[in-house]
Amino acid sequence: MHRVSEKEEQLILDDIKRRGVVTEDLQHNLLDHVCCIIENEMPEGVSFLGFYESIIPRFFNKELKELKVETDNLIRFKNYYAMKKTLYIAGIVSSLMTILGAIFKTFHLQGASVLIVLGGLSFSFIFLPLIIALKFKDEESKTDKLVFGIGFLFAILVSVGVMFKLMHWPMANILMQVGITGFVFGYVPLYFITRVRRPELKFNTMVNTVLMLACGGFLYAMFNLGHSHYVRDSFFVMHQNMRHQVDNSNQELEERTAELNDSLKIDVQNVLEATAALKSYIERIRVNSIVTTQNTNEVNAATMNITSMSWGVSAGRLQDELMDPEKELNGLELKQKILDWKKTIVESGLSDEDLEHWVDLDGMTTLEFGEQS
Repeated sequence: MHRVSEKEEQLILDDIKRRGVVTEDLQHNLLDHVCCIIENEMPEGVSFLGFYESIIPRFFNKELKELKVETDNLIRFKNYYAMKKTLYIAGIVSSLMTILGAIFKTFHLQGASVLIVLGGLSFSFIFLPLIIALKFKDEESKTDKLVFGIGFLFAILVSVGVMFKLMHWPMANILMQVGITGFVFGYVPLYFITRVRRPELKFNTMVNTVLMLACGGFLYAMFNLGHSHYVRDSFFVMHQNMRHQVDNSNQELEERTAELNDSLKIDVQNVLEATAALKSYIERIRVNSIVTTQNTNEVNAATMNITSMSWGVSAGRLQDELMDPEKELNGLELKQKILDWKKTIVESGLSDEDLEHWVDLDGMTTLEFGEQS
């Protein structure tokens, strides 16, 4: 059995390098294989170089560097298939979590916010980046790679902006506006221009362009989904009229109270105090609602004109707060205060004639307001 010397090993290694194999690990693996074959198969009396030249073609079809190409492909496609598998999993998981989160949010179930955030994050920072990476591997044209990269970056901005808007977080509109504007007026024209001139891509390019423009238009329409200005104006007029009625009623009640006898005066005063307390609580709820939905402070909220408000942005969060019994200002507490106020009127002992004469219930809309609540 022939023993390969160090000089012969170096000769084999130099020949492997000369044949185009540049990866060091692959060089040494080939060297080990060739040396094993020589030591086990080389007959006595045969020259080393002659036997080496006869066995080296076993490792390739045309040239030895094919091994390097095949090894690189194996490494590349191993990562490629792993990325595709991760892409499928991330896409399914993010879609399911987002859909479940939307359903939970619709029915006010626990865990809606967690599902929406996790679904949005996995879609924005796992699914979409993997699509960008795979597109860069598939597309041969550098222009197509650049255009797709720009488009998916804007898509990430849009998806993050939608998630922020669903969660009523700040910067939501800015993220959506930047993302949608860049997508519609940046990516879509580039996509159309770079692909419409290719006959094999023309039809798909036209269809995809129309779909993307339509989706962008619908998303733009979501920025201000509040009431129309006619509804806002009617609310403003109704609100102002109610406040004027309350103020006028209180002023008239104060004037009438001065004319009452002491016994009746105490009863009416109790009703007035209960009415003032209820009015104060309702005003606090009004101010807190404006602070919650309009991102302003209490000073501005107290005087904010209803026509300048942006409706529908944080209505869900406001509803959750008003229905939370642990909050200082909530609907259940308001209902109890209305019941207490009605009880005060009953316990005052004032007759219907006294109430009708001394207390302007129609102006205050007290008993009717309590029943409707």
